Amino acid sequence: MREQTRHVIDQHIALDVHVGGFCPVMGQGTVDGRRLYFAAQNETWHFAVAGSPEVDPAGMTSREGGFYSEEVYEGKARSAGWMTVGEAESLIRRCAEGYAAEQGLPTTR
Repeated sequence: MREQTRHVIDQHIALDVHVGGFCPVMGQGTVDGRRLYFAAQNETWHFAVAGSPEVDPAGMTSREGGFYSEEVYEGKARSAGWMTVGEAESLIRRCAEGYAAEQGLPTTR
């Protein structure tokens, strides 16, 4: 049976996110105390971190308002919305580490 949800905590980069679902796969939580949002559907996935409490990361479509990354999905599933929770976790971790590096926060374990 396919895992439906996962709670990911990485104290090193202050990541706390719940990820799961199907079409779209979504994640919501925080990194370094800032709200984050991840969504994967159709051919793409995106990751956003709000730059301030007034910004909703779920509504971001660019780096305006915070940190933003979007890529075309190239995984094994037929579309990004069918990626596994493990794939989503890996992408979220990678983006959270990119955010931490951009902010000058420690990123090495």
